[in-house]
Amino acid sequence: MFDSPLCDRAFTQFPLWVSWNSPILLLMISGAIGFLIFWLVRYPQHRRRFFRSPLFYAVAGLVLTVILLMVGVKEALFLPSDPGVPVNAIAILGRGKPFRSERVQAATQLWQSGRSPLIFVSGTGDTPPTLELLRANQIPDTALNGENCSLTTRENAQFTAAILPPQDYPTLLLITDPPHLWRSLFEFRAQGYNVIPYPSLLPEEWSIGQTTFLAFREVIFLVLASGQLFFFPDRAFTPADPVAQNLLQQAQQYAQGDRQ
Repeated sequence: MFDSPLCDRAFTQFPLWVSWNSPILLLMISGAIGFLIFWLVRYPQHRRRFFRSPLFYAVAGLVLTVILLMVGVKEALFLPSDPGVPVNAIAILGRGKPFRSERVQAATQLWQSGRSPLIFVSGTGDTPPTLELLRANQIPDTALNGENCSLTTRENAQFTAAILPPQDYPTLLLITDPPHLWRSLFEFRAQGYNVIPYPSLLPEEWSIGQTTFLAFREVIFLVLASGQLFFFPDRAFTPADPVAQNLLQQAQQYAQGDRQ
């Protein structure tokens, strides 16, 4: 496993870090709905004009598009199917403790069925305990590798590519939860991998609110990530953070030493 003291970094990007039941989020949503209701009640003469205006149709179209994307992301619709062929590596993306056991179980079953001789775990804070769970499932160290540095999905892909170069490991079975699969697919394909998505279950104890909010987050991240990859493709390979750039170089050196 690749690790370094420099991997202990603060998460400084701006995704929607708030949880689904965050008071800040609930206040923002309640405030927006309350303002709209107040405006429509206070100025009834504008009601008909508003519902016939281009603004209303634009907002309604945007909301409908987001809802459809949320359904597609939440259920992992239209993703490439798993053909069941052998692959070069099984990649597990860390997502926190609630997601860990399902991913370990999926990876263990895939490895035992002979789909790949290697399981690679990616994600800071998730990799060491995930590797321990895999070892507890009687998977030998010779079949395990990983990195404990990546903070984002893009870094998952970058560090995986640094240690498992796509020219040597062209096809990956990618294990993560259904809402996360579309964005992960784009990021790993941008590195040059042939990716076979493999969904793992969401935590059983999660409420509808939690899963819906996760899908909403992933829709936003998916739009941002795909836009960046389309307009700024170089960002797929070069982190903006100098520390991350240094860590990627160290990861490549680790991989070279591991192959010697």
